[in-house]
Amino acid sequence: MGKNLKKQIELLKPDVLLIDIQFAAEAMTVFDLLDYFLRKGKLNFQTIIFSGHCETEYYDMAFRYGALHFIPKPIDKTRLKEAFQRVRNTETEEESSKTSTFHLKNKLVVYTAGLRHFIDLQNLVYIQSKKVGVSIHLSNNEIIRSSRNIGYYQEQLAGIPNFIRIHNSTLLNTDYIDTISSASERIVFLKSPFGKIQASRERFKELLENF
Repeated sequence: MGKNLKKQIELLKPDVLLIDIQFAAEAMTVFDLLDYFLRKGKLNFQTIIFSGHCETEYYDMAFRYGALHFIPKPIDKTRLKEAFQRVRNTETEEESSKTSTFHLKNKLVVYTAGLRHFIDLQNLVYIQSKKVGVSIHLSNNEIIRSSRNIGYYQEQLAGIPNFIRIHNSTLLNTDYIDTISSASERIVFLKSPFGKIQASRERFKELLENF
């Protein structure tokens, strides 16, 4: 079922995928599925995850992968309506972004609550997934919240070599890297005052290949 589902997603190109956290007899999880598409570069769909497992680790992992909503079973109608409302909100944000001046060189346009933020890419330190959407961290310590998932911004920044995914939850501007730890620790130390971020094992290898 897992292989067939991948093919169906690639064929149908859905805008939103509603899926159980574990959906195949071979114990494949939605995170395995998302990893498959992330390895190909980006997620072109929003994800709403259903689960009978309500442990915090699953909840947190879902949002680190950019899920739009995590709904425990039995499915509550109110939560399902909230999930669809988030879909509509992100679609509105995307349309607003398309009508804004996205062609501006060296800028990222972020649409939030009716406002357009024109961010100089040189001032963008990193983007990190949250329980809902992402937080965009700037060099002046300002943080901008967006309801879009991290895959959306990875797509917007595609082709710009100094922006790299170092974790499923983190997209980093490599201009702000100070030092990189050993492979066993996988810690990326940023220039002061931005602290440090841990990279995933697979993404850490990709990071080292770029330096």
